[in-house]
Amino acid sequence: METLLQDLRYAARTLFKSPGFTIVAVLTLGLGIGAITTMFSVVNGVILEPLAYQQADRLVSVTAGGPSRIGARTQYSFPDFEDLRASSHSFAQLGAFRYWLFNLSGSGDPEAVLGVFAGDSVFTALRVHPMLGAVLSPGADAGLVREALLSHSLWKRRYGSDRSIVGTSIDVDGKPATVVGVLPEGFRYPELVPANTPLPSREPDIYLPLGTEPQGQHDRSNDNYWVIGRLAPGVTIPQAASELAAFAKHQTAAYPNTDANLQMVPQALKDQVVGDASRPLVILLGAVGFVLLIACANVGGLLLARAAGREREIAVRTAMGASSARLARQLLTESLLLSLLGGALGVVLATWGVQALRSFAPATLPRLADVALDGRVLVFTLVTSLASGLLFGLWPVLRRDSRTNLALREGGRHAWTRERRRLRAGIVIGEVALSIVLLTGAGLLLRSFARLAAVNPGFDGKGVLTMFSLIPPARYPTPQSWAAYEHAVVDRIGGLPGVIQAGAINTLPLSNIGDNTSVDIIDHPAKSMGEMPEVGYRIIAGGYFDALKIPVVSGRGFTTGDSAGAPQVVVINQSAAHQFYPGENPVGRKLRLMNGDTTAKTIVGVIGDTHGEALDVAAKAEVSYPYQQGAEPLITLVVRTNGDPHLLLPSIKHELAAIDPQFAFYAPRTMDDLLSASLDQRRFALELLAGFATAAMLLAGLGLYGVIAYSVSQRTQEIGVRMALGAERSSVLGLVIRDGLGLTAAGLGVGLVVAAMLSRVLRSQLYGVGTLDPVAYLGVVAVFALVALAASYVPARRAAGVDPIVALRTE
Repeated sequence: METLLQDLRYAARTLFKSPGFTIVAVLTLGLGIGAITTMFSVVNGVILEPLAYQQADRLVSVTAGGPSRIGARTQYSFPDFEDLRASSHSFAQLGAFRYWLFNLSGSGDPEAVLGVFAGDSVFTALRVHPMLGAVLSPGADAGLVREALLSHSLWKRRYGSDRSIVGTSIDVDGKPATVVGVLPEGFRYPELVPANTPLPSREPDIYLPLGTEPQGQHDRSNDNYWVIGRLAPGVTIPQAASELAAFAKHQTAAYPNTDANLQMVPQALKDQVVGDASRPLVILLGAVGFVLLIACANVGGLLLARAAGREREIAVRTAMGASSARLARQLLTESLLLSLLGGALGVVLATWGVQALRSFAPATLPRLADVALDGRVLVFTLVTSLASGLLFGLWPVLRRDSRTNLALREGGRHAWTRERRRLRAGIVIGEVALSIVLLTGAGLLLRSFARLAAVNPGFDGKGVLTMFSLIPPARYPTPQSWAAYEHAVVDRIGGLPGVIQAGAINTLPLSNIGDNTSVDIIDHPAKSMGEMPEVGYRIIAGGYFDALKIPVVSGRGFTTGDSAGAPQVVVINQSAAHQFYPGENPVGRKLRLMNGDTTAKTIVGVIGDTHGEALDVAAKAEVSYPYQQGAEPLITLVVRTNGDPHLLLPSIKHELAAIDPQFAFYAPRTMDDLLSASLDQRRFALELLAGFATAAMLLAGLGLYGVIAYSVSQRTQEIGVRMALGAERSSVLGLVIRDGLGLTAAGLGVGLVVAAMLSRVLRSQLYGVGTLDPVAYLGVVAVFALVALAASYVPARRAAGVDPIVALRTE
């Protein structure tokens, strides 16, 4: 221990005597370690940390497998859930729930909040203990009582942290509900809402019993219920999968019309929550690892240069009896001390980095609130720092050999040996290659993002404001009352000055949610309901098509004549026309939607496709019908204005309050905002990777500059001789630049080959470009060629300015 302390004291004194070197090395390492610590904190919080429930690894979600996207079944009917709960032996608890939008009134202005209709077994499975009161009672599951469980944030925000609220009544959707408890601060409900779904928040604020859910609970075709459960003791996920597969097969046979091809797969709840966000995060962690490697290579190069100046010192210590092991340990101690200083700086930078990242990361990134510098992250930083110290400190130790005797005799003139030049050149080539890999990845993502941003969404959102809400069934109990409310809203908003057109729809394009149903094509009937194709259905009010400038390709749109008593009509999109009536004119044909009223409806028009889910997902078949002939309570107001839509927001809110002062809309935003939000996760990955690639490029450029500058300083006498013999400044300039470009070319060759192999991991993140996109690769070559030219030009100018008399005088 005493020897270690001596080494540390000597290393500290040595580094203190070289403040310039120490500051540059610590800053370089601090930036690299800070970047990888920040990125690891995200990976740790989102992917590695277990969910904040007791024995969270025993929690599963029942899905059809695959990502949570429209078309991949992740929800089930309540009758199917009840059948499963009655027959299953693999789960200790099995619960169902449904997301809902609630209107809260009283105790302030009306407010629309995200909520959940949940069975009591959901909270039992999650093992939640309220901060105040209790969870929903078992009797509430049957709808015998109307209870409400509040989130801590809602209790604090709307009810002023009133601890006496338990047992009192609040107004939820126009009906009283008794508050039975308040959940603890920090509790987060499993986030299963698909990304980019327009909601007041990502976290539910209120929970009501499943038995009080007003719509279609006993309809086997109503697939709106999420199913989660806790595995029974000793049961594994594969065992539960076998039981669920057998159950799904039984349901398909028993209910072929509604459960055809039913799939049920148990998936770890954490995997369902994280979804497809894990892959890009792991890629980004690997990318920032490259940045750290380049930083280590830079510091290693600095140590090699420094070691050249210390060879005489090392030789003297060897002559005085210092063993090779003792000297190696001293050099490694200095390297490790540097790395620890860099690690300490990295932690400070990572603290700011995590805060900055959480502020600009998309709200749809799952588990963003769990991202923090916890114990695991700090241990990772310590290990990374020590590993970095060993990595960049290894080469100087290995190169400390018998040449020290030569250095003792000749005063260090042979320090810049051919072997050391090759080693430093190799380090620079490696740095260039690593930075080329990152630049290529960023280039591919940039090309992909540009292609995706150029996709026509099928509508014109400029100057269009949207607002969302769910009409409270308690206040508006019938489809006729929903239709009347929608008519009043569209009519009054459409009459405001500055409004060009107003309309409404149940679910907007790009909202990543949609109502789907089976469709019976009367001209081409299916053999059974289970074989009927699935379509998205949209319910249109007012001038929705005109408000978004969705073109009517053939036939007509809806008119005021398409009333409740008139013949039922629909409009289909081009995808539906091509799928159901290839090469035929669909106008005048008939079909049936199986989501309620199965009366045959006449197709009166065909409209252009809109991307319902995301820009990178092809438009699907959709059928639209007028709200007068089948309204639903979900309403999305769409208003086209002749100026800035936000300026009309106060007037719109005033008109809505005049219609019903206890009814709140939420999330007012423009369609351009919605379009931009649909690209948020891709933009986030692109910005991070581009930032890492830029840092890598600059570090590699600095490394190249350092090698060329050091080479020039060692070749001063050679350059002086050349110029004394008549060499022109331009030839000296070209000589040095060629050296730099030669190293760059070698790094480019290696980097492009490695990039071509590693770019396959980006395939799932690309749209419209291949992993070998020539434009991206040529762009990378051009950008780094400019960086290399700049890095070589400064030392080349210095070399060209050498005075041959001064250079030769030192000989």
